[in-house]
Amino acid sequence: MLQYFVGIVNKVQADFNSNFIKTFVLVLGFTSLYLFTANILLSFLVAPCLAFILFRWDARIYIAFGLIFLISTSLLLVFEKEYWAEEMAVYAYYMLALGVILMIVQYVLESLSQKISAGANPQESADIVGPLAKKKTVALVALASLMAVVLFAASIAFLYFRMEAGFAKNKEQVSSLIKTQLGENKKMLEKLAENQQKPAGNVLGTEKADCSGFKILVENTTTQKDLAKKVADKFKGLGCTNVYANEQSGGSVEKTLIEYCPNCLDLADNLLKVLQEPGQVSTREELSWVDGIKVWLGEDQIIIEKSQIRVSILNGSADFGAASTLEGKMTGQGFNVVKVASTGRMDYQTTLIKTTLPNLNKAKIVEKYLLGFYDVAIVGEAALPVDVEIILGAKANE
Repeated sequence: MLQYFVGIVNKVQADFNSNFIKTFVLVLGFTSLYLFTANILLSFLVAPCLAFILFRWDARIYIAFGLIFLISTSLLLVFEKEYWAEEMAVYAYYMLALGVILMIVQYVLESLSQKISAGANPQESADIVGPLAKKKTVALVALASLMAVVLFAASIAFLYFRMEAGFAKNKEQVSSLIKTQLGENKKMLEKLAENQQKPAGNVLGTEKADCSGFKILVENTTTQKDLAKKVADKFKGLGCTNVYANEQSGGSVEKTLIEYCPNCLDLADNLLKVLQEPGQVSTREELSWVDGIKVWLGEDQIIIEKSQIRVSILNGSADFGAASTLEGKMTGQGFNVVKVASTGRMDYQTTLIKTTLPNLNKAKIVEKYLLGFYDVAIVGEAALPVDVEIILGAKANE
């Protein structure tokens, strides 16, 4: 088997070295396809078809690779890798279809060649083949020159329009980022505060997204178990059906990254709204992608259950019983309130949320909850007996 593949490699190398013009035409074809599709995988699948025709290679190689992709699809389904199984199935279809087409083309060309050689005697064949070979060489040179000129002109036009489109999208992204920084996060927090009494798991402030024809892959880079599945369920709540979750075994990243195809910007914005700290999530356009979005979940997306947050509530206002009242509300929402007491003072004007740096994300969850009732401020502490300590101020919004 190894010798067979080595023989294939040697034949390919020999054909390239002995047929410069055909090789040049092949390179032009591959470059043209990549420039106009911006898809390197599609270019590697389709462009070699020209090589199989020019060099008369065995088209059954395409069929063999198609069968390999088909077998890998079954194996991936066994290991519950639905996203990659679907991708392999698509590649298998391409390889099998291209293999059949190439076999038909090669059969037609071979039939024509046999008819020409059968209709003439050896001397006539020599007289015919010589001029035909020269004409064929001239035709190939003319074709290569024409393709080079067309490719050069098309490349200039393509790059110009691609740069214009890139500048326009960058401008749109900058404008969107500025808008988000000026008030988008505040609006989301206000909306969250208004819906504190809604059942858990309800996606707030979002609308159904147009996900038709797009695939979304959620990669978990954190150590939290099933985080990708939980985020994928949020995306499905937006109406997206082709969502796949994958638990990444590599090193974790601090901030979440969304990579999206050129036509997926609106969908990426919709997905961004259901993530934690959307203003801190990075986005990046991938020109080589056609219909996909990949979400790399970072440490900022670790889901903290309210029951995991140990809270103490201290009353620092003149409102007697305010701490006990808040305890009942927070306990009803699932928070773990471990202490209720008084500070001994009644002059706090703002509600303070004290926390340590490792528990900052927990404090932000408490902050989002209290924004519906109080004016709050987060204060850092070197050490605390609980995760979050609340000192109630006098300015309640109830």
